[in-house]
Amino acid sequence: VLQARFKRCFLDGMRELYRQRKLNLPEGMSFQNFAEFDAFLNHLERKHWQIDRSDPLDAVRAALSYIARYLGKPPMSENRLLWHNRNKVCFTYKDYLNKAIERKFICSTAEFFFRVTEHVPLPNFPMVRFYGLFSTRNKKKLMEKAAKFIPPPYGVELLRCEPPKTCRDHRLATTGVDISKCPECGRELEEVKVYYPGQLTETFAELLQRLENSVFVPANTA
Repeated sequence: VLQARFKRCFLDGMRELYRQRKLNLPEGMSFQNFAEFDAFLNHLERKHWQIDRSDPLDAVRAALSYIARYLGKPPMSENRLLWHNRNKVCFTYKDYLNKAIERKFICSTAEFFFRVTEHVPLPNFPMVRFYGLFSTRNKKKLMEKAAKFIPPPYGVELLRCEPPKTCRDHRLATTGVDISKCPECGRELEEVKVYYPGQLTETFAELLQRLENSVFVPANTA
């Protein structure tokens, strides 16, 4: 119904603009009289029209929300959550190592939030990395051609370089900072313990003081 009504209103508007001599036709297209123009519109009316009725994105926030749905998906949809209480969470997952069989997984609330927040990207971390020449469909076809326009010594070697695989590699390539090393002494950081929200009973200052008072033996000197 929408398709037929839009087609009729659009073509009637074209006829009215032609009668008022307000229709700017493309170069090379001309009609001797209204009857010839009307016959041309009748020919278009017999064709199938595909109508796109999506709402216009006139707000920045609406546009960002629209694009975000195509850049990435949430780590888990709500329909995968079966039940939860104060201490436990049960959700489903697909075991792709065993013919994608759907299984149930029960874990603590703290572990569940830890698993979900692992999928939250860091600030300024690019979510879209393979586009244009680097997209999968264009990479093999256009890499060699694009390399000819890049002066040496880069060329193909520059285009073939792969983006960073881990967060550490990404931060090192963009900022020159190795997040796995201490900014004060340059020593490799070692994970002592993971604290979830509500589990830390002592203040951060007290925790640092206790760690400073403990005996630290580097792994390479033990």
